[in-house]
Amino acid sequence: MYKVHTEFPPMLRTCGGMNSTAEDIARWLIALQRGELLRRRSNLVGLRTALPLNDGSPGPWGIGGRVIARRSHPVFYGVGAAKAAFGVYPQDDLALVVLTNLSADMGLPFLDGIAAQFLPDLQAN
Repeated sequence: MYKVHTEFPPMLRTCGGMNSTAEDIARWLIALQRGELLRRRSNLVGLRTALPLNDGSPGPWGIGGRVIARRSHPVFYGVGAAKAAFGVYPQDDLALVVLTNLSADMGLPFLDGIAAQFLPDLQAN
């Protein structure tokens, strides 16, 4: 039997080891998109907007996830322990939830590869 011990860095310990289901995460994403969790639509936009770094340059992170503000198919996504990920493509009304027991790279190329099945021109970005 192969057992893996993962030590989360201090900044991740508040969520490290959190468990959920794909259905629960999907319901959360749908409720966010429908405006059922935040009082103002502007809060959702703020959640998915990259914050500037201390030197004023554009940062890669919004509140709770990574922001890729590309012209076509912008995406807001999060990855957990390299085994789980969600991606929201707000302009395309598409969200993905991927949960695995693999130790794989669940970054943006992985999510974009799945999203391209629904957004055929995504690979051209």
